[in-house]
Amino acid sequence: MAKEYMSVRELAAEAGVSVQAVYKWIEKGELKAEVAQLSKFEKRYHITRNAAERFLRSQHRLLKKSGLVGAKRHERPGPAAKRAKLPLTPKTLLESGLVGLWKDRDDIGDSIEFARKLRKRASTRHHD
Repeated sequence: MAKEYMSVRELAAEAGVSVQAVYKWIEKGELKAEVAQLSKFEKRYHITRNAAERFLRSQHRLLKKSGLVGAKRHERPGPAAKRAKLPLTPKTLLESGLVGLWKDRDDIGDSIEFARKLRKRASTRHHD
């Protein structure tokens, strides 16, 4: 039986993680992948579906086909996860509590000017 291979991008999409996360797993040796050297500067990784499933099981993740992408074992999505899948309508936005969240703050005044000040303050902040 021929091996079924996945690309890094396919695995990331099916596991619900970033492409960078998959590359890190490969670089750390946590996820086994076969390397195809395309040129002096370009490599392509091929991951067998079995290796991907074994690794994701060890991380308590499963592929999308199982319906539990990113979920920890024995964990079910709560009401917040179900609510997040609903389309955002004006009614749901008003009911979410976000509208008027800062209505009692007297330091905001003009929201556009307040946002400009926040961006300026963040850009001039010194990091040690």
